[in-house]
Amino acid sequence: MSHQYDYFVIFAEMRTGSNFLEENVNSYPGLTCWGEAFNPAFIGKSKQKEMLGVSLIMREADPTLLLHKMRDATKGLAGFRFFHDHDPRILAHVLKDSKCAKIILTRNPLDSYVGNLNEEALAGNIDPANGVFTGTPDGIRGHVRRTYEAVGNPYMVTAGCEVPPGTAFENLKALCEPVQWRQ
Repeated sequence: MSHQYDYFVIFAEMRTGSNFLEENVNSYPGLTCWGEAFNPAFIGKSKQKEMLGVSLIMREADPTLLLHKMRDATKGLAGFRFFHDHDPRILAHVLKDSKCAKIILTRNPLDSYVGNLNEEALAGNIDPANGVFTGTPDGIRGHVRRTYEAVGNPYMVTAGCEVPPGTAFENLKALCEPVQWRQ
């Protein structure tokens, strides 16, 4: 990509796999997703009322304060998840900021494909029950390949929400295998 980003936001909703995506993002050195930092009921995680020295009251007074604290506390790229009911003031801030990488997470990536804008990536998932749990490794590989062909790149594969217990290891491996990408 030709842009250099200072931070990122993951636009998501319930049951889109955002917890799974956050865990995977946080497994990469130099990337930190701070959770639902602008949720009206908590900061970052459920029942958490303070993060990085910023309380709910302080965040309510100035949401960019928390954004700056997250960026300052992160070695590398800081980010957070944003849902439709989170603080709209931070939404307005990140949408107009070209230094913010925008990631859109949805259950159906084809319906939400927004074009070939360089500062946007697309993440989507395979149905965790009917795709990953009951599917076959070849079926999962085919779904991932067809999605890349339809959507293009950048695209990040995720399983929806949580992968059911008892999912075959071979299916999980197929979901995580790299895809040979051709433009």
